[in-house]
Amino acid sequence: MSEHDQAKQLRQQMKSQKRDKAKAEASDQTLPPRSRVHQSRAKHKKKKYTLSFPLIRLLLILFLALIIAAVTFPYWMP
Repeated sequence: MSEHDQAKQLRQQMKSQKRDKAKAEASDQTLPPRSRVHQSRAKHKKKKYTLSFPLIRLLLILFLALIIAAVTFPYWMP
């Protein structure tokens, strides 16, 4: 090869890409099965605290009553 080899840089890039691809393929083979990954996620999942439905219903009824009172305020106040 001559001193002014134009393709030298491209060859080096291709070699590095091949090495990177080989490393990626090797790392893909070491991954655990999907089922094991999802099982471990379920174990570490935090419990959610949910509000009870009666409390939500009560708050909704109070909110609607407040809206109705605000709309009808001019009619029942002198």
